[in-house]
Amino acid sequence: MRKQLDRWINSKNLKNTVSASDTPFLQKEISNLKTQEDRYNKAYGSGVFTINQLKEYVDPIKEKMSALEFQISDAKQEILRTETNLPNQNEIDKFTEEVKNEINNLSFVVKKGIMMNVLDKIVANKEQLQIYGYIPVASNYHVKYKTINRHRRSPKCWQIHII
Repeated sequence: MRKQLDRWINSKNLKNTVSASDTPFLQKEISNLKTQEDRYNKAYGSGVFTINQLKEYVDPIKEKMSALEFQISDAKQEILRTETNLPNQNEIDKFTEEVKNEINNLSFVVKKGIMMNVLDKIVANKEQLQIYGYIPVASNYHVKYKTINRHRRSPKCWQIHII
């Protein structure tokens, strides 16, 4: 399981480095667009064209700049999201020990249900068997947000505290 997790983490880190490597290019493109916008503003200041023509030239540039800035912020958020949600080695060891202890006590039907939920694809041939799937390891996986009773009080509330 550790090898699989390490491989998955490395693939995520590779994606993060690709998106992080695109960031300087996007920032350079934004600076080029800003210089182009400044040239249009200087041309308008010298009286080369009217305010309507300036808007026609500058509006697409501003849209491109905002789209590039959104891409940069999206890449930064993706890097932060993947860094914070990865389990550490102790959590992985604890999870595997709990699974080892619990899986022996389960019936065949329950084990089959777990496998159907976890596995995505199984490819088999004469030499090897490849299994594709994922195990959700979220800490808030079994959190319930609903109250158990209607008024959020114990059933004895009318006998103890008369309103």
